This record gives sequence, C-alpha cells and structure tokens, in this order.
Amino acid sequence: DPPVEVRGVAATLEAVLLPALFTSPCLVAFSGGRDSSTLLAVLAGLARRHGLDAPVPITVRFDEPRTSEDEWQELVVRHLALTDWQVLTHGSELDAVGAIAGEAIRRHGPYWPGNAHAIVPLLRAAAGGTLVTGTGGDEVFSAVSQRAAESPAHAAGAYKRVGRRVLSVAPFGVRLRIQYRSLLRLPWLRPRARREIRHRFVEMFRKAGSGAADPIEQLHGSRYLELAGSIFAALARDAGTVLSQPFLDRRFFRAALDAAPLGGFPRRGDALAAWFGEILPSATIRRSTKARFTEVLWG
Repeated sequence: DPPVEVRGVAATLEAVLLPALFTSPCLVAFSGGRDSSTLLAVLAGLARRHGLDAPVPITVRFDEPRTSEDEWQELVVRHLALTDWQVLTHGSELDAVGAIAGEAIRRHGPYWPGNAHAIVPLLRAAAGGTLVTGTGGDEVFSAVSQRAAESPAHAAGAYKRVGRRVLSVAPFGVRLRIQYRSLLRLPWLRPRARREIRHRFVEMFRKAGSGAADPIEQLHGSRYLELAGSIFAALARDAGTVLSQPFLDRRFFRAALDAAPLGGFPRRGDALAAWFGEILPSATIRRSTKARFTEVLWG
C-alpha cells in the first residue's frame, strides 16, 4: 500500500484500519483485552463517521476459568453501543494436538507460533470479508514503554539489578557466553543447523547492541515475524479471508515510536491513555489482569 501521510498515532491507526470496513463482514477478534478493545473502538468510530457498517466483534469463549474475560468484554461492547456480537464456544478443539491444529499441520507442515491455528475459527467466520486482529500489540507497546522507576519495594532484587548493569558494560563475547550459554547449546539440532542458529543469533545480538538498527527495523526484519506472518497468511488464504494486523503495519509502528516520550512510557496503560483514552473505558486502560490460555492449548 502507498504511504499515508497522517499525523498522530490515532490518526495513523485509523488510516491503516479504514480499508477493513469496506469489506463485509468486517470482524474484529475481540478478547476484551486492551489491544483488541482499542482496535474495536477505533473501527466503531470510523464506521460512524463514514456511514459504514459497524465492525462486528467476534469472541471465542472456553470452559476454562482462567480464560474468562466476559465482564471486560461486555464493558467495552456496552461502551461502544454495538448491537451485533458473535460469540463462539469451544472446548478442546484448539488443543495443540487437536483437530484444527492437525489439519493445519497436514496442510502446511510444522509451523510457528504453535498456537497459530487458534485463529482458524475466526478466519472461517469472516470468510469473504476481513478479520482484524491485535497481533503485534505486545511488541508495539513494549517498544514504547519502560519499567517505572524502581521503588524500595523492589529492594529484594537489588543484587540482580546491579549484576545486570555490570553485565551490560562487559565485552560482547563475555555477555554472550554468560547470558546465552545454556540457550545456545541446542542439543536437539544437528551440528550444521546448530552452527547456523548460533551464527544468526550472534549477528542479531551484535546489531541490537550496536544500535545499528532501530526497534522497528529489528522487528520487521526478524525471522520471528517472517514465520508468524507466513502461517497466518496461509491460514487466511485457506479460509478465503483478508487478514488485517494493523499493529504490525510499519506506518503505525513508526508513528508510535515517534510519538513516545523520550525514555518511553512508565506503563503500557499510559500509552493507551495518551493515544486512545477518549474512546476506551477508563477501567479497560487501567486493567492489569490478563487471561491465560494454557489449558486451552495443552488440555
């Protein structure tokens, strides 16, 4: 797509999201978390301003108690006055060795991330239209945030923090051997593959430490994103659905990095409050809880 000249993080996200509303249905993978709530709120506002059909949140619910976010979901849907909402109920179908994962593996071979198949029911529900997901929200908001100033309550970890600071100024080879020695053993790989992985890891580590590439370039050039994008795109093609992942759009990531204050935001919620506080419930911005899906994948 051609670059969109817009100012501000919210305006950039609107420009990235607007095309999704021109297909029907436009479904939003909605968990009730902050990332998906932000996308749903922006799309709802865009639809009203442009006279387009409202986006439809689509939610997957499970029997596992730790996955429950019903109250958070209902809070946002009420706040946005949305009348259409699709809710899917699943049991063990999304298990890592379940039916949906098995079908994806038989069709595409082993894939990463291992929970990528969880998007399949949503893609199928949006067949012929667009599915918008919050994939990449963790990466973006981590890049523009930092830990708050350490308080006396964190005194128990003082020695660890001192150790990290000392290590940060140690020579490159020393840091690599100390921090990543166990990680780079990789005994399950054949020697040639192990050497290749180590070489790539060292180069990645060296670039990150030298400042040769900024966070956006490191993310968009990463093997991590390449593999994730590949399987998500393949699953979307299988379902006949356009997949929109606006937080991973280079324009949005650049706008977010440019708009973040020097040193970043103390907390992730501060970034949301600054950029999207007017359209989200305050409780959603302040929430610190997060659902857990371990049992869904490993039941």
